[in-house]
Amino acid sequence: MKPDTPGLRADYFVDQYFSLHGSTQIDKTPNFSWQRNPPAPDVPPFNFAVRWTGSIIPPKPDEYAFFLRGHGLTRLWIDGKLLIEVNADESVNHTKYEEMNEQGYKEGKIRLAAEPHALRIEYQGAYDNWIYCHAKGSDNNHLPLEQTLRVGKPWQLEFPAGTAVTVTPPSGPEFPVVLDLEDLTLLASVSGTYLPGVYELALPDFIADSFRTFAVDGKIPFVARSVPEESHMTTLSDADFAGGAKVFPLAAVRSTEEVVHAITGALPGRRLWRHLALAALAAVLLEVALTRWIATQRRLGATRRVDFTSAVADGGAARLKTLRGFGLAEQDTETVGGIDGE
Repeated sequence: MKPDTPGLRADYFVDQYFSLHGSTQIDKTPNFSWQRNPPAPDVPPFNFAVRWTGSIIPPKPDEYAFFLRGHGLTRLWIDGKLLIEVNADESVNHTKYEEMNEQGYKEGKIRLAAEPHALRIEYQGAYDNWIYCHAKGSDNNHLPLEQTLRVGKPWQLEFPAGTAVTVTPPSGPEFPVVLDLEDLTLLASVSGTYLPGVYELALPDFIADSFRTFAVDGKIPFVARSVPEESHMTTLSDADFAGGAKVFPLAAVRSTEEVVHAITGALPGRRLWRHLALAALAAVLLEVALTRWIATQRRLGATRRVDFTSAVADGGAARLKTLRGFGLAEQDTETVGGIDGE
């Protein structure tokens, strides 16, 4: 696909979120009425997305008005600035919205020089898909898109390396994270351990427009989940094994038979499990011997019997002895539960 070819580069995606690429072609203008038909080869007729990229070269310096409508979320950028954003309801029921004109278009104005300006248009469709776009100069004459559009390179998200943003946790203060880009995927690097829950990532202004589909009030929510398993078993790489062997007595096992040998201590130089097995056997024998000794002592009556009822069999006598200790029994013995003292 040669640069400066008339038209726009059109990348069609088989999902609505520009993540699964389907096909690429050159479209003369972004004006289509696909309805319920596939927009391109290897692309389904519903729930697809399209991104047009290239440049527009106005014939003269002027303030130009761009008009956009579509039966889906449709957006237009010029020189990286989001100029128009319109959704399906605004395009279909345009009479309910003041910013829509009588033909159902949303308008955006921008002053352009007579030189190439980067242009990007995105469409996220659902059903009965269509999109229409045109432009006019200040003299109200139409800008011929077929003659002014040029194919460009695939759009790529660009931002300074190590860009720092903030994350709002479910509770507690915000904390910083570092953004990075890997294979057109935005990565947020977080250091530390955090509780499970819903977090919110605040994006800087220069890339926020590209992720408005996923954002809520300018922030992208994401979930930190706890691991349900108590532990994980993964195969160690050679480098990990060599590093661990310097600290711990590791044994490399590659089959079920070798695992059994390692547990029973049959591997040369690996006797630890044999000692552990002997210690466990000794503990079991000791527990059995102690249990039998206790049972024997009970049968022989060697253990002292504790009777919890004999000490309180005669409650009245006990109270009388207590009162005598305080010198009160001589006054009235009838009041102590009716017991005649000694």
